[in-house]
Amino acid sequence: MRFYTHSLLVFLFLVMVAGCANNQTSSMDKESFPTEKKAFTHFIQKEKATADVERVQTLEGDELYVVRSRNHQYGVYGMAKLDDRYSVKKLTATMSLHNTISGGTEFTSSTGKEYTMLAAKQLEGLDYTTTLHNEFHKIFSEDAHIAISKDHTLGQSVNERAESVIQTTETVQSNAS
Repeated sequence: MRFYTHSLLVFLFLVMVAGCANNQTSSMDKESFPTEKKAFTHFIQKEKATADVERVQTLEGDELYVVRSRNHQYGVYGMAKLDDRYSVKKLTATMSLHNTISGGTEFTSSTGKEYTMLAAKQLEGLDYTTTLHNEFHKIFSEDAHIAISKDHTLGQSVNERAESVIQTTETVQSNAS
C-alpha cells in the first residue's frame, strides 16, 4: 500500500512539473520573436506604451533601453536571444527618483557584461565631478541625465573618473505623463 501511495505522489509531482515547464515555454513563445526589430516593436507598443524610452548603445556592443515611467521611475531593459528568438528583458528593478534628484543601480546585460547606471533628474545640486566620478549624458530630449560605466561600482570608493561606456543615445519614445 505504501508503494502505491508513494508512486501516486511521484506521478502527481511529475505531472505538475511538466505542466509548469509547458506554461513557461508557451509564455516564452508569446513574448519572443524571430527578429530583434519585432521584439523591440512589441516592447514599445505593448509593454511600455505610456513611458519614455531611451535607446543606449554601449562601447561594449550592448543595446540597452532606459525606461522612465511616471514619477521618475527608471528601469533598464536589454535584448535577449534564445534559440534564434528575441525578446526584450528587464535587467534591473525599478528605481524611483520621486523624492530625490539622483540614484543608481547595478545590472548585468543579456550578454553577461556588468554595468552601473546612475540617473539624475537634474545635475544642479549634485557634486557629480567629485562624488559620483561619472560622465553624464543628457537623455529624454535633454530632460534627464544618465551615466553608465563598466562593472558593479556602487558602494565602492572611487578615486578616479569612471569610464563611460555610452557610445550613443536616442529617445525612441516620449509619452510619460
